[in-house]
Amino acid sequence: PDDLYYPSWMEGRWRVEQTLQGYAAPLGKPYLANGQSAVAEKVLAEQQSQLGKPVTFELRYIRTQRNNIVEDRAFNTRAKLDAFAGRDVVKGVEYVDVPDNTRESAMQGGNGAEDPLRTVVVNFKGAVQKIFITALQFETAADGDVWRGLASTRTLFAAPGA
Repeated sequence: PDDLYYPSWMEGRWRVEQTLQGYAAPLGKPYLANGQSAVAEKVLAEQQSQLGKPVTFELRYIRTQRNNIVEDRAFNTRAKLDAFAGRDVVKGVEYVDVPDNTRESAMQGGNGAEDPLRTVVVNFKGAVQKIFITALQFETAADGDVWRGLASTRTLFAAPGA
């Protein structure tokens, strides 16, 4: 599939509560915050302070021009990042073309000009984050009562000039 398609009952806005149960920096502090030790310590301390705390935010799932229900990734990415930060930290989120998922190819496949792409760029004050969906999988039980979906992602974070 060219996107993760959700069942029709997912369409709309959802109030979600999520609790951070754990986090890891497997390569250590040198790979956080472009190696800036003080910033890396702050990032890890912020993660530690969020453990076990429920965070509430809104997610949105929309109908595409081809009548599929998909995640509104731009809206949802901003909602999650701002909610976990406890304040507005995202300056903007936009869909971007990548070689296997461009606006042009999506429209040639029947998607609309405003339908979500699989990759977003998030702008923060002094930093940028790019989130790629690298694999998609979903299944629906024969009776339609159970739906499971998986989207694997890769995230790149850069603080230019840091």
